[in-house]
Amino acid sequence: MSTLEINGQDADKTTFIPLAGDDGVWLYRTRDAQDLVDLVTNPYAFVSRINVRPAPGAPLRPANLLDNFVISVDVATSTRGNLDAAATYVIDGIDHTGFISVKMATAGGRFQFKSRFDYDAIEQKILDQNLEFVIAEAGERAFVHLHLGYDAELRAALLCAAIENQEWLCSLYNKLDLHLLDSEGNKVGMRRIKFKLPGARSDTPSLIAAPHLEVIVQGDRSTMDSVDACNAGSGVLIQDEFYMGMFVIKAYEPIPPMGG
Repeated sequence: MSTLEINGQDADKTTFIPLAGDDGVWLYRTRDAQDLVDLVTNPYAFVSRINVRPAPGAPLRPANLLDNFVISVDVATSTRGNLDAAATYVIDGIDHTGFISVKMATAGGRFQFKSRFDYDAIEQKILDQNLEFVIAEAGERAFVHLHLGYDAELRAALLCAAIENQEWLCSLYNKLDLHLLDSEGNKVGMRRIKFKLPGARSDTPSLIAAPHLEVIVQGDRSTMDSVDACNAGSGVLIQDEFYMGMFVIKAYEPIPPMGG
């Protein structure tokens, strides 16, 4: 798809679609990796750059993102053999809601998301802290949980890695001590498994057939700074291989001050 049209109107950059009086969809189409960096770093600042016109003849105003937000990023790895190809993708949301979606709009290419993190240093930091990493099995489904604590850098680095450096993320998980939980949440032993991404190829020309990883970011206005956070993931467990399908960064509410 080389162009994006909404009912015959070009949506090359930003488009606002008034579906209903209280449901207006905004779309932002781009190939600039910095847009994705800005979005996951501070979604409130990013959304404020989107102009919407909620009613015919009404003045333009910044789009509104509610105090609690969820960002869903569908990370496809279709490259058509060119790892350097930059993908076109669409960021969209509904005005006055807390939901934002990011999806690739063209077959071929990657997000080309480039963060500032030194992943070797981040890996060593995580290994040195001996963070708790647990897994719970449910048939061929499995769920993992890595507690990140109050270190905002770790939260941001793992989020960026899920988009730009999934191989490093799998390698990190493979190095952590993985504790097996029972149905009541008690540790009942250790489990050694191999973390992988779903799909055997990354050069397929079809986004439908390409490997995908769904990345979810949950937070609110107060979580732009350092707050307690964790990383949760789910996938398919086949024997000793865990194929990740979803990667979640969750930020907890700040602890209220003493006496508050």
